[in-house]
Amino acid sequence: MNATSDAPAAATGPAPSVRPQRAPKNPTTAWLLWVFLGVFGAHRYYLGDWRTAVPMTLTLGLLGVWSLADGIVLGRRLHRFDTGRL
Repeated sequence: MNATSDAPAAATGPAPSVRPQRAPKNPTTAWLLWVFLGVFGAHRYYLGDWRTAVPMTLTLGLLGVWSLADGIVLGRRLHRFDTGRL
């Protein structure tokens, strides 16, 4: 008798969804992008958050208000990105 024929069949279901690992982002770069190009959403493009970066670019950061709010929470967003929760 062949030894491999006694082994149970491998599962054929879909592979579990695994989020790819992302390299940590440099906080200095993100802050500089926010300071100089914040109204265009450059810091959001840098973090890979293009779904909100595009509307931010088109509205010029809601005339700066959205950009100022991002300055308040940018440190927290960087931490969440680096820990894989963003």
